[in-house]
Amino acid sequence: MAKIGSYEFPEVSISASVELAHRIQLDLGGEVSRNNLAHMLGMSPAGGAFATRIGALRIWGLASGRSILRLTADGELAASGNDIDALRRIARSVPIFNLLHDRLGSNAIDPGILIVILQDITGADIADIRARIRRIERIFAESRRYMPPEEQSMEGPTAFHNAPSFQDADSQPMPTNETREGWMQLKFDDGSLSLAETPENIDVMIGMLAARKRRLLDR
Repeated sequence: MAKIGSYEFPEVSISASVELAHRIQLDLGGEVSRNNLAHMLGMSPAGGAFATRIGALRIWGLASGRSILRLTADGELAASGNDIDALRRIARSVPIFNLLHDRLGSNAIDPGILIVILQDITGADIADIRARIRRIERIFAESRRYMPPEEQSMEGPTAFHNAPSFQDADSQPMPTNETREGWMQLKFDDGSLSLAETPENIDVMIGMLAARKRRLLDR
C-alpha cells in the first residue's frame, strides 16, 4: 500500500477504479472473492499489481472486505455511472488529496509547489516525495475534477509566498524582506518561495523554474 509519511494514497486512478467497480457490479453482483476477481482480471492473487488494484478500491471507498470484496453504497452508486454526488464523495475520500485540494484551490498544479506542500503536510523525506510525485500528480489531478470548488486558502495564481520552507525544527522563520545565510529565495511578481539551501531543494527550485518556463512558452 503506497504511503507518503503516514498518508495512504491510491496508485490507481479514480476512473480506472470506478471502472473495476462497474465490472464487479455488472458481472458479479457487487461482491466477489479475491481469488475470483484475480482470475477475472488475469492476475495473480498474490501479485503486487493485483494488490495495487484492490488497495485502490479500498482507499477510494469503493469496496471493503478482505477475502470477500463488497462494493460500498457509494461504490454501487459510482459504478452505475449516474451519480455525480457519489463520485464527489469518493474523490474526497483520500485525506492527502483533500489537504492538497484545500491548499491549492483552483490553482494549476505545479510539480515544484506540489513537492513543497506534500513535504509540509506529511513530513516525508523529500527524495521519497520526488520519486513518487509524477504518479501522485496524475492521480490527484484527475480526482480533483470531481471535488467541489473550495475557498482558496492561498492567494494568487501560484501562492509561492505561502509555501512552507524546508527548515530544521529549531530554525527561525525566514525573514520577509531578506535572505538569511544558507537560504535560497525565488521572487516573482505573483509571490516568492524560500527554501533552505540543500541539494534536494535546489532540484525543487530548478523544477519550479522549468515549469514556469513551460507555461511562458505555451502562452
